[in-house]
Amino acid sequence: MRKCPNCAQVTARTKDGACRWCGYPLLSEKYEEIPLTYKQLREERWHKQKSPLREQTGPPTLPNHSTLAPTQAPESQPEPMSEKEPDLIPESERGLIVTPVEITVEELYSLVAMQTFKVTGVVDKIVLHDSYDIYYIILTSAENTLELNVQCTFDKKHIPELNQLTRGQTVTVQGKYAGYIVNMLMRDCILVH
Repeated sequence: MRKCPNCAQVTARTKDGACRWCGYPLLSEKYEEIPLTYKQLREERWHKQKSPLREQTGPPTLPNHSTLAPTQAPESQPEPMSEKEPDLIPESERGLIVTPVEITVEELYSLVAMQTFKVTGVVDKIVLHDSYDIYYIILTSAENTLELNVQCTFDKKHIPELNQLTRGQTVTVQGKYAGYIVNMLMRDCILVH
C-alpha cells in the first residue's frame, strides 16, 4: 500500500478521494480504494473510542475543575433553582465570569494570528522529512476521548530535540496559532522544558 503525503501513514483512498487517516486529498488513482467516505470513517473511529465506562453523568470537567454547560437537556429532572439570585451570589462562588467583547471579523483574526500559545499534550506522531523540509509533531489529549489533534510545525534547527521525543510522551509546545484544517495547526513551535 502507498503512504499519504500529508500524514505519512500507509493509507487507502476513501470514496470521496481523501486519506483515510487525515482527510488529505489523494488525487492519484494508484491508492487502494475503500467504500466509505472520510467523514464516515472518522465517525466510526470516534464511536469505537467512546467507552460506556468513561461516560460522565454530569457536565464534563475541565483541567481547572470548572464545568461546561451541557449541550442537550438532561434526561433527568432539573435541580431546583437556588433561592439566591445570580447577581447576589459572590464572585468566588460563581467561578469564571465571562464578559462578551464586541469586535469585527478582521480584529478577531488579527488577535488570534498574533497569539502565542503553550499547549501540553501527548505525542501521537513525529514527522521529520529533510527532503521536503517538513518537521512536525501531532499532539493529542491524554484521554483520547475525541479526535482532537494539534499539529505543531518546527524549524529544521529543532530536529535534535524532536529526535529525543517518543510516541506517548507528554510534552509542552509553544507556538503561534496557524489555523484549522483537519487538525488545529501551530507554526514556529519550540519545545518548552
